[in-house]
Amino acid sequence: MKSMTGYASIENVGKSCKVKVETKSLNSKYLSLDLSIPPFLSPYEIHIHNAVRKYVRRGKIQVKVRVVFLEPPKGITVDFGLLRSYHEALESINTALSLPEPVKLEDLL
Repeated sequence: MKSMTGYASIENVGKSCKVKVETKSLNSKYLSLDLSIPPFLSPYEIHIHNAVRKYVRRGKIQVKVRVVFLEPPKGITVDFGLLRSYHEALESINTALSLPEPVKLEDLL
């Protein structure tokens, strides 16, 4: 978008999901960013904010990201070897640091 007021939309369909991104902008003296993303994308929120700020200096910007999964999630397979490695690592951390309370698996989740 080159003007202060505008709308853009893009949609991409992959093997497992469909992603749609919509942006709207209005004239404003300062930069105001309203971001609407699925919860599983929350760790990337700051990256999205920074990407928008890279191209936009002012205006009221609204960005909506929608993700639709096309296939149901497949069953979970447990890698017991990896699980044992994590358990051993936790035990060694607890032993080496003599913590008042041991680090537990749920602390890592």
